Amino acid sequence: MKAVFLCSAAVLLACSAGLCFVPLCHLLAFEFALVMTLPASFVGAAVGMKASDLSPDHVGQAMVRALLWSLLLSPWALIPITLNMFRVKNCNYTDGLMFYFLVTEVSLLVAAWVGVALGHLVQRRRWLWFTGFFLGSLIPPLWRLWYEPPVDAFSLFVAYFPGPIYDEVISVGDRVLASRVEDILFAVMLCALSACKGPSKRRWLWAALSIAGMVGCRVMTNKLQVHRSAEQIADALGRTESTDHFVVHGPSEWDQQKWERLLVDLEFAYEEDLAFFMEAPKKPIEVFFYKDAVQKKRLLGAGRTQISKPWQGAIHLHHPRVGDSITIHELAHAFSVVWSRGPIYLPRNLFVLPIMGLVEGVAEGAEWAHGRLDLHQWASAMQQAKPLPSISTLMSGVGFYLKNASVSYTRCGSFVNFIRYNEGLDTAKTLYEEGADGMGRLPEWEAKWNALLSSQELSAEALEHARMRYDRPSVFHKVCAHEIAALRSRRGTSKLEKAYQINESILHFIPGDLDARMFRIRYLHQLDRTDEALKEAIALGHDPKAGAVWRRKGRLYEGDLRSLQSDYAGALEAYNSLELGAFERDEARNLHVRKAALRRIEEGEQVGVMMLELLTNPKLTQNQDDYLALTDTFVMQAPYDPLAWYLRGRCHQNRREMEMAVQNYEISLDLGLDDEALRYESLYRIAAYAFEQGRFEEASAMYGEMAQRDDLMLERGERFELERWSRRAAFFGERLSGGGEER
Repeated sequence: MKAVFLCSAAVLLACSAGLCFVPLCHLLAFEFALVMTLPASFVGAAVGMKASDLSPDHVGQAMVRALLWSLLLSPWALIPITLNMFRVKNCNYTDGLMFYFLVTEVSLLVAAWVGVALGHLVQRRRWLWFTGFFLGSLIPPLWRLWYEPPVDAFSLFVAYFPGPIYDEVISVGDRVLASRVEDILFAVMLCALSACKGPSKRRWLWAALSIAGMVGCRVMTNKLQVHRSAEQIADALGRTESTDHFVVHGPSEWDQQKWERLLVDLEFAYEEDLAFFMEAPKKPIEVFFYKDAVQKKRLLGAGRTQISKPWQGAIHLHHPRVGDSITIHELAHAFSVVWSRGPIYLPRNLFVLPIMGLVEGVAEGAEWAHGRLDLHQWASAMQQAKPLPSISTLMSGVGFYLKNASVSYTRCGSFVNFIRYNEGLDTAKTLYEEGADGMGRLPEWEAKWNALLSSQELSAEALEHARMRYDRPSVFHKVCAHEIAALRSRRGTSKLEKAYQINESILHFIPGDLDARMFRIRYLHQLDRTDEALKEAIALGHDPKAGAVWRRKGRLYEGDLRSLQSDYAGALEAYNSLELGAFERDEARNLHVRKAALRRIEEGEQVGVMMLELLTNPKLTQNQDDYLALTDTFVMQAPYDPLAWYLRGRCHQNRREMEMAVQNYEISLDLGLDDEALRYESLYRIAAYAFEQGRFEEASAMYGEMAQRDDLMLERGERFELERWSRRAAFFGERLSGGGEER
């Protein structure tokens, strides 16, 4: 036994030491525990078989011996990964231990008891039997992943697969615990059945009790929806509707108008994707709508990540809204079956693994616009901002995941769109269908694509914004990815004091985290610790390592805090430093209004002080009634000032009083609102309200007119989205206003 124990300990030590150098698995967290289930299972089987040899006639005694050896073996894997804490930061060692014992240790124990059962049932080729049993245990979860909607899986030895890698928050819930209890009871049942030799009533009673316990646990796991089918998910959602091209499941509590509009929006997305693929799927697409990420995580296994399974012809979306471009993206995955071959309907590399660069590139290429720029412009901006991996790297099996998701998705989307519209539909279809076999011309295509990107005209502001947007690590290279993601999630749902403390914890683990530094400024501001907030804002605004976009955020906050302290000269200096370089419309709008307020103060107008109070006082913006009262006073004192009406429109919009908001926006435009960012928002809100009210023809004309205006300083992405909204409104008019036959 000593030799078996030492060899098993050596295997665990070696595997743990090896994982210390594998990104995402190099700290004590979920991924480490998950990967360690593989060596732990075979180590457990070894000690279980040895225990059965030492107690050939007493299964219970062998189980106790296997349990003790499992407990003595499990700490060995913790030694290297714990020592690795001196090299790699661990943010929550306690949670890591919990994952290790729940995932790895339980798998080791289950394997040990399965080894005990095999040791009593078979005498020859035990390892062949166990290997077959191990591989066989993977068939049910893999079958469910393939044929059923859920993207998470529970397995006897491999414990729990949590689903998409981009869902960074992983927690132990009731289903994981129930599944692990079920695994333990299954192993106990096997041992009990292996002991049923001869007429011993005691052994048969033990076997009967273990079977009863297993059946009872199975009933419990079914109630907890550990294993979910499409029918169970549809029943849990509560409502099913059908259209020309879809079968849609969603929450029964949604009202009829919401259902009606979401169904029409799906049909519009269908038309948009059809224009890209030029061929439609042969069967209706199944759509699952979830009310929020929490419900989706519970029923599907994916929280914030939207999901499509092309081979099933199904997509899964949470919190859907009319106009979400993600609908076109996910629907494109379902459309992609017309460009691919079965059985998985995905492009594959030489190792028969999906080429995710093509999979996501097609969906991004169909979706196309992201914010102010289109994908070609974003890809060009990021390429000019920093060195990036080649398309060949992103089209490999792992390269796609090793970069930040935004980088991989955007570059692949731009490239696939280039192939589709520059090399032709047949070329794009052949590339997707053949996968690795169709990439012989990849260097030639990449050279042409790079030439196209080099020809894109971009402002310095767009380049700086791209640097911030894409200069983020992938999940494989983040510090304590799951722990920090969990802290950010808790921060967003906590009260002010608690949220501040959680944010400080994030900064403790990642001292230079720019997002957390900005939240620190906001929380200090809201806690009336203005001097501290100002100090932090100045530090961020002048930090050369922060990047231009984050420095701008710091300087804007510095101006706001100086305004609150009546240091108008200092505030104006901060705002003036930002006059050049504003790219996002939110920043340009905020800067314009603040500088306008300071100009009024400089001219001796009291309304300027009132404007700054509206813009910079967090207590006022949190109390909408006081905010509205102050905007009313502003309008009364300056009835011909377009900014007064604009700010009151913003206040009504925040109060969800859209009719009043639109009236104020229209007055501000009539009075000559002079900033393009403010005009853009005002016109956009007016068009959106017309759409919301069902005046689709009017909304279509408004969006179309906006797309043609030169005074709004539109970028290509904005123009594309406005044109798409114009088409969407016209489509809704045909479907919901009796303007034409259904297509």
